[in-house]
Amino acid sequence: MRCCVYFEDPHTIPVIQNVEATFALNRFSLDGTDRKIVQTVEKGELVDGKVFLDRFGYHLPLSELSTGSKAGIVTHHQTDCLVDLRGCGINAKSAILAFCQRGNILMKYPSCGVIDYADGTKIDVFLEDRHFVRMGDLMYYLSDGRILEHCH
Repeated sequence: MRCCVYFEDPHTIPVIQNVEATFALNRFSLDGTDRKIVQTVEKGELVDGKVFLDRFGYHLPLSELSTGSKAGIVTHHQTDCLVDLRGCGINAKSAILAFCQRGNILMKYPSCGVIDYADGTKIDVFLEDRHFVRMGDLMYYLSDGRILEHCH
């Protein structure tokens, strides 16, 4: 399974526009992917299914995670839906692209690029009929490659 990226709603699967509500209404079995997302976006650590340790060392309920972390967790677990990331920051989008090996995301074209959080590990991203397994290739496509290909 792969993480599919859309810049426009394909109108073929349900869209989750309110990540906060979806996160609040569901209980997810958190795993290693969720831990990586929280570590990257929050600079924190998941303690269990109810609490995380924030970057300042405070134990907080999961409801206090950023919208970006919640979006990553929802993307990873709600694979039959399209998760709208248009309200998330570049760090959350980059973490989701690096760590989510499944799911569907809707986002604006990242005019400022993305951050390589994959650190050389394989990614699994499908975008505009292309399959990316290296973050560097995806970053190039989003910055220069896509523009160059559409000019021909």
